[in-house]
Amino acid sequence: MLVKKRTSIYDFNFDLVFVTKYRKGIIVNEQFRKEMKQILEHIAFNNRASGSNA
Repeated sequence: MLVKKRTSIYDFNFDLVFVTKYRKGIIVNEQFRKEMKQILEHIAFNNRASGSNA
């Protein structure tokens, strides 16, 4: 996400990390994986659109 101010420019990058107890898999269901991917892509698209106007 690129943020431009009058005297500076910031470039933010984020990582999403799932931490589970005892190294259990959390994305084992294909339907859950597809839904999470769709939600995260929607969030990323909205943040790209709003970040370019800042």
